[in-house]
Amino acid sequence: MMENTQLEFGGLRSFVVVDGTDVPQYGVQYDEGSMEVTSWIVSEPDKPFSVHADLMNRIHGENYAVRVFLDGHKASGSVIRPADLPSVNAVSIRISPTETQRFMFGSLELSDDDALLEASSAKALGEIKILFYRVGTIVPTYNGNYAPAPQAQKVHERAKKGLAHSVKYGGTQLDPLNPAMLYYSCSNETLLATHLIRYRPLAMLQANGIVPYAPAANGQNASNFPSPAPGPSSSGNPRKRKAPKQVDVKPVIVLSDDDDEDIVKRENHLKEQLAQVQKQKAQLQGRPVKRVKQEGLKPILPGEVIDLTL
Repeated sequence: MMENTQLEFGGLRSFVVVDGTDVPQYGVQYDEGSMEVTSWIVSEPDKPFSVHADLMNRIHGENYAVRVFLDGHKASGSVIRPADLPSVNAVSIRISPTETQRFMFGSLELSDDDALLEASSAKALGEIKILFYRVGTIVPTYNGNYAPAPQAQKVHERAKKGLAHSVKYGGTQLDPLNPAMLYYSCSNETLLATHLIRYRPLAMLQANGIVPYAPAANGQNASNFPSPAPGPSSSGNPRKRKAPKQVDVKPVIVLSDDDDEDIVKRENHLKEQLAQVQKQKAQLQGRPVKRVKQEGLKPILPGEVIDLTL
């Protein structure tokens, strides 16, 4: 079965790459009213990742913009002009004209500080959001708005809501800007679509029925490898799960030396009883049959009284 690794909605596509491989998407849902598509992916701590976006049906002569938000913070923004390739590859956050830091998954930091219970920034934790815009006007600017990478957010223990990972940023890398690269100021924007990808540990997604457990040999439950989620059938009816195959398990009896001696004694005793029964049977078969002598019936005379008392 082919894995669904890409979100596509209205000619706009996005996907996440880890270790050079497109990450499978699970539980994909579409909302045509808000032009939003959502999904779930498996995350692993200390794994770098990148976010890709494609404009497959762009209108000739139009400008577009793609913005990537990680845990509620803007991490990347790109303008696609008519002469540009219709794709974006967001790998890192730029913190200066010469430095970047890679996107990575990390372990969530927990705290018992009650002040964190109402933190609004924590509401977007565990989310990768890609926004697609059509832009009416773009103006070149040479001033980039650089800022340090967001710090890892701490979450109150009672507010983690199934979260275990968050986005963190790798070490600083030397990555000078291409001299031909320009920044643009955009106006007259129209939001075309929102792709919302939520990331969680595999075990958590399996426990909530989002990622199926992979079957293993000998009927054993699989461990930590997800299998692709089943797609919809042509009839629209949910697929029935096959009943588990029942195995007839017979008890194993282990006999000791003492048990062997008891069995031999019982066997000899039964043989003696059987021999005695057979002897009695033979005696009965050789004995003559005892017959009952029948006496003749006397005729009943008229007027004769028969005594029936005992």
